[in-house]
Amino acid sequence: SPGSVGTGAALKHFQDTGSKYPLAVKLGTITASGADVYSYAPDEDDMVKDPLLAEHLAFWGINIMDLQKTEKTVAEMEVELNRSFEFDRILESGAKLEPLSGA
Repeated sequence: SPGSVGTGAALKHFQDTGSKYPLAVKLGTITASGADVYSYAPDEDDMVKDPLLAEHLAFWGINIMDLQKTEKTVAEMEVELNRSFEFDRILESGAKLEPLSGA
């Protein structure tokens, strides 16, 4: 998934199974209200909402009502990265700045 570090295993699985199963769920993000779901389908290739997530995961014996989030979502990681990036820009990464005046 974008924004996260991984091994590419989900994409490889998608390719190895004849591109039949495009959805990948970040397991540590599953809660009663949803999860991070990525679609490798060529027409999506992005984060998606799965309105049938509970049903799809129940097939594998996963009850979303019993789970608690244990990992940051991709959105949370993006916000954290953006905050860090902006903070570093404000501080100019520790560089000593020389005051200037306009015009």
